[in-house]
Amino acid sequence: MIAQSKRLFRRHDCRLPIQYRSAELDDYREAVAYNCSMAGMYFEPQNMMMPEESIHIIMSTYSPSAEGPESFRYYLSQAVWCRNIADDADPRYGCGVRLLKRSCQEDGVNADTICHTCDMCEMLIPCQNLCNVEESLYLCPSCERHLAAMPEGQLKLLIKRFISGNVL
Repeated sequence: MIAQSKRLFRRHDCRLPIQYRSAELDDYREAVAYNCSMAGMYFEPQNMMMPEESIHIIMSTYSPSAEGPESFRYYLSQAVWCRNIADDADPRYGCGVRLLKRSCQEDGVNADTICHTCDMCEMLIPCQNLCNVEESLYLCPSCERHLAAMPEGQLKLLIKRFISGNVL
């Protein structure tokens, strides 16, 4: 019998240099992201992150034409879990984060730049107007209002699945 994964989105292995900081840190520190999905990322910081702590991440290899996580410059995320990695030579932690916001601008500042298209109507959206409806569903404010106005039920669920490409 094959075990079913609890994850909604498949993880992709990577080895990407990132810079991160938590609310308690003034400066960004360097780390490496080892896997990512539409909704989350795993990286290895040198300091402990507490669950639900806000983490700011900058992709050092940002490229707007890229397909992976480096297609955005900045991510606001929330720590889900963090564990000590036993290695005396290189003490660090393994940290899983949920991605909450993404932007083409560092720290989301001056987010007038068009960085995404609405997953429903395909209108170009400035980063500051991007609405994260579900873990990987990004809509313009108009489509977000229309979807929010729909009553909860099977039809709304199917629409969300179709838009996000998760139709199986």
